[in-house]
Amino acid sequence: MIDTVRFLTEGFTLGIATGHLCLATCGPVYAPFLMQYKKTPLRYVLAVLELSLGRFVAYVAIGALAGILGHKVSDIDRSYFTLAAYLLFSAFLIVSSIRSRKCDGACRTGSVWARFSEWPVLLGVLTGINFCPSFLLAFARSFELSGPAAGMVFFAAFFAGTSLFLLPLSFVGMLGRKELVRTVARVVGILVAAWFILNAAFIAYRLFKYRS
Repeated sequence: MIDTVRFLTEGFTLGIATGHLCLATCGPVYAPFLMQYKKTPLRYVLAVLELSLGRFVAYVAIGALAGILGHKVSDIDRSYFTLAAYLLFSAFLIVSSIRSRKCDGACRTGSVWARFSEWPVLLGVLTGINFCPSFLLAFARSFELSGPAAGMVFFAAFFAGTSLFLLPLSFVGMLGRKELVRTVARVVGILVAAWFILNAAFIAYRLFKYRS
């Protein structure tokens, strides 16, 4: 019981201390996505909660993995996770931008993948496996814990701390009720995706140089 309280306290404190880094990393991804659609104020709040649910699922799963593996995961292996995450949520942003422009919040047809672009939970999961600075701190701490349960508890508390910084994004999303803002958000979404694809290319190059 004492250990559980300690893990919760440490995780939440780390989340509070590094939440601004999460906002700096995920904010440029979430904000354009949220502003691409014309929704009711409640729907923007729900979208942020869905994004948070996706992050929570990813965090708890990775917390358990970290507790199991300990120090067995090297920096190079973590780079593969980051590379995959960058490419996946970049593809998500691009498809979402194209999809929202075509449908403008009222379309319900198209391929299954196109419909996935409207799922905030999926984007939350993809960004949740991104090894950003604050996430790396939590990941490294989870290595030192006593198994998967401890890692899950720690990451759940870390999620709660960082979420305090991300929940206000629902108010940013409400700007998407303006058509001009939605148009700008779609362009920004594609530019953000291009930036992460460029970063993924640098990571892939470093991995290639390391393996060769």
